[in-house]
Amino acid sequence: MARPTTTQEKVPWTKEEEKKLAEAWISASQYPIEGDSQTYGCFWEKVRAVFYDLTGSEKRNRDQISSKWRDIQLKCTKFGEIYNNLLNIRKSGSNDFDVFKAASDQFENVTP
Repeated sequence: MARPTTTQEKVPWTKEEEKKLAEAWISASQYPIEGDSQTYGCFWEKVRAVFYDLTGSEKRNRDQISSKWRDIQLKCTKFGEIYNNLLNIRKSGSNDFDVFKAASDQFENVTP
């Protein structure tokens, strides 16, 4: 069954699609000619093109892609806040992995 390309119909993103989106965003961000001087539209067209190449599909439109990226950014920010808070109050003898594990557990509890 084909996935919709309209914003009215929602199809859940897979973890693999999210990973490919992150890879596409990194690729477009490191574009050697324009880098961070790209316009918003140009940047997202590059992200979309790379995403399509990586997934082998054109089933997500630019709005879906940029919207999902905003969601990923918010989640990353929330995880960073949790991690930094736990890092600042970590117990003696705990290491970075212990803090990461505790942050992951807490993040899973507060994030749907």
